[in-house]
Amino acid sequence: MSEAETHPSGRLSGVIYPMQIDTCSEDLLRDCVALAEETDRPITTTHHSHRSSFSDGEAPWYFPDQMGSNIGLLSPRTTPGHAIFVDEHPSIGWRTKEE
Repeated sequence: MSEAETHPSGRLSGVIYPMQIDTCSEDLLRDCVALAEETDRPITTTHHSHRSSFSDGEAPWYFPDQMGSNIGLLSPRTTPGHAIFVDEHPSIGWRTKEE
């Protein structure tokens, strides 16, 4: 990323992008948050790509946004992808309405 950012056009920049919250370990996500902070780069990840991207009753139970918040992923440098989820829709059937 550093090499690309020195391109004479000035139009290249790096972004930290762990693909999806549900496919990355908490340790990897924490490392990505730290790298974004250390290098002053933005970070993005997909939060909700489908209903199965969140825990369905096994402990710990949380939405990806809640986990992201708990590990410091949600910050002014973050652009979350697919982070809108309405848990009040009748077809969802979640036991909470916290999102």
